[in-house]
Amino acid sequence: EAEYRHVTFDLTLHVARAFAERNPQGRFLYVSGAHADPASRFVPLRIKGKTEAALRALSITTVMLRPGGIQPAHGERSPHAWMRPLYAVGAPFMGLGVRLLPSVMTSTTAVGRALLALAAMPDPPAVVENAGINRLAATSR
Repeated sequence: EAEYRHVTFDLTLHVARAFAERNPQGRFLYVSGAHADPASRFVPLRIKGKTEAALRALSITTVMLRPGGIQPAHGERSPHAWMRPLYAVGAPFMGLGVRLLPSVMTSTTAVGRALLALAAMPDPPAVVENAGINRLAATSR
């Protein structure tokens, strides 16, 4: 838990604060996760929720993206070796999930397109859930 908090909360806030200090009119886009909640019983969701809350307190515009399952595209691989076999076996189902369950599944391509769309928006939403990520990606092709 301590290492996850360090990487997810401490490092993110360090970068965001430095960015805010140098770019007071800037916009910080944070890829969080579905169901992020500072009161969650699940460590990753709780820490991501706390990270979101701390980012919102900054003086710059922040946007939280909350993807659910993310299908790797273009050869991307999980940094976690233990997850790679799961992705290999689940790849056909993930592709189907992205098409049939847009409120639950997305892809790395869609997340990238959504980030670009949000960076260019004059007044972006504060939080973009999985379905919104997919909608933004579809309109920014």
